[in-house]
Amino acid sequence: MRAIKIKKAAAGALLVLGIVLSIRFALGFRAFLGYEDARGRVQSIESGFPDLERRLTTAVRRYPSPDFLRSLGGLRLEMAEALSVDGNEKRREQTNAILDRSEAAFKRLLRTTPVRASAWYDLGRVYLLYDFPVLPYRRKARSCLRRAMELAPADAYFNVNGLFVFLTEWSSIGDDEREFVRTRLEAFERFYPEFANSIRRMWKQNFGDAPVPGGIL
Repeated sequence: MRAIKIKKAAAGALLVLGIVLSIRFALGFRAFLGYEDARGRVQSIESGFPDLERRLTTAVRRYPSPDFLRSLGGLRLEMAEALSVDGNEKRREQTNAILDRSEAAFKRLLRTTPVRASAWYDLGRVYLLYDFPVLPYRRKARSCLRRAMELAPADAYFNVNGLFVFLTEWSSIGDDEREFVRTRLEAFERFYPEFANSIRRMWKQNFGDAPVPGGIL
């Protein structure tokens, strides 16, 4: 009899929990829909950012869905990219503060879904934008980009852009990272010959006729 009562109590608790989670998701999704509607009406990311961030923060507070968290981190990253364009010192401090919040959103997302390649890639972009002591943040960025490439080895977008970062920092990366770049390039050359040409075009757009380092392209 006691075992039956315990089972009934446990079933009742699970039912209540399911109802609570369903209500939280519905409220979070409602806030997220409000964000998407507002996003479609804003004139610029800078003018609409405070309201958009508030709506997404509300959605995450009500229900921390991975999709809500990625949207929140992505919105903050987009705002930071917009602010970083002019290099103004006051705006740089503001940019770093927003990057802190973007980093927090992506890290929270990765604690629940650590195999989400897009989140690792975006976290790498966050670290590339930081205006703090350069080397530690560049290392963090490369580590995140590498993780994204490892989780999505066939994704041309992650790999082209990720490897381009490694190549631009060739003189400061270690032997392990260089071997990773060579191995990844060889793998893509075998199955997607146009891959290397994509990187060559990016290199030319950014560095003109300067040779790609390492003699691997």
